[in-house]
This record gives sequence, C-alpha cells and structure tokens, in this order.
Amino acid sequence: MKKINFIVILLLMNVLAVSAQEVIRLYKGKAPGSEKWNWDEKVITDPATGNHSVLNVSTPTLTVYKPAPANANGSAVIICPGGAFHVLDIDNEGYNVAKILAQKGFTAFVLKYRLLHLNPNNPFAGMADKMKDFKKFESIMDEDVPLAVNDGKAAMDYVKNNAAVYKIDPAKVGIIGFSAGGTVAAGIAYAKEPAVRAAFVAAIYPYLSPFAANQVPADAAPLFIAVAQDD
Repeated sequence: MKKINFIVILLLMNVLAVSAQEVIRLYKGKAPGSEKWNWDEKVITDPATGNHSVLNVSTPTLTVYKPAPANANGSAVIICPGGAFHVLDIDNEGYNVAKILAQKGFTAFVLKYRLLHLNPNNPFAGMADKMKDFKKFESIMDEDVPLAVNDGKAAMDYVKNNAAVYKIDPAKVGIIGFSAGGTVAAGIAYAKEPAVRAAFVAAIYPYLSPFAANQVPADAAPLFIAVAQDD
C-alpha cells in the first residue's frame, strides 16, 4: 500500500511540474500588426497519438523549461514549432524538445508565434484545401512570416533582457525552429538588430523561400540546417 501511495505521489508531482511551467506574454497589449485579430487560441488532440496541436495563436507567448540548478550550463534556446503558419506541432517540435534540452542543462523557451486563422471545427481539412494550389498557399503563408519573425525577435529580446532572472548568459542564447518555425529561426539569423541576434541558429526542414533574396550577414551566427531527402 505504501508503495502504491508513493507512486501516486510521484505521478501527482509530475503533473504539477508540467502544469506549473512559467508562461510569458511577449507584448503588453495586442501584438503589433495584428490588433484586429479576435479569434481564440485552441488546442486540439490527436486521438491516435495523444499529441497536441495549437491553432489560431494571436497572443504570442514563451513557455519556460528550466534545468536542474546543478545541471544548468548558462545557455538558453528558443524553440519554434512548425505547422505551415497555421498550426503548431507543440508537443513533438516544442515541449518535448524543451524537456530534452532542459535535461542537458539548457534553459528552454517554447515560442507560440502568431498563426493564420483556421476553422477550429475542421482545421486540417481547411488546411489541406488551401494546399491544393501550393503557389497560392505559399503566398498565404508569406502573409504571416513578418509577424512570426517579429515574435521571434520579441522572444529573443525578452530572453536576453531577462538573462539574470534565468541565470543565463545573454551571449549564449540560441534559437531552433522546425518547418515554419525554421523560417522564424532563419529570420533571426538574418536580423540586423544586435538586441535580437542569436548566438547560434538551427533550422530543421525550414521553409526559406521568404529569404531567397537576402544576403548572409558577414557576422552571421553559426547556422545548422537539416532537411530530409524526401521532404
């Protein structure tokens, strides 16, 4: 009986630890450039896998995952999940990545950046319908790129300005993004403002068309890109 009670207590502690993650709003009021967006954020669950996706983000946030103090290495990583600027694969490309990085000593920040609107009642069907004409779909995605990149810049600015709070070195703040999140990470790689420059950048199967005409800065941060041959 004591063993069962101990297991129950451990499970409860685990649940409380997950639910107690610090969440930071990146803007005091409405996010600049999308002041008229009035839709509600929604989380949906895949019944087959239990994985979660986030829709209709209009209020960008950071969710913080801290390492154990004895394991902290003083570095931080901002994580940008992907989803074609319409959804966020928040578990696979967000929270799960953050947990692994925290175990390795990094302070991790999962970014929910602004997303284009989807009908929450049937989101993936609506997205699939848009993707039938991929050129048109690209033009739709490109509408959100500047807003999402600005959210990435706001996240970088926040983390650096609050480095002392999280016991990190502001010169050791990097960013990693997946798919559309890789676009956000690339936007940080091209950023000219010193306040939002990253120490290192990783773009995993990124969408880079918006930056096709950009020149790589002479002092660009180290960049890692990974793509699949069949992607």
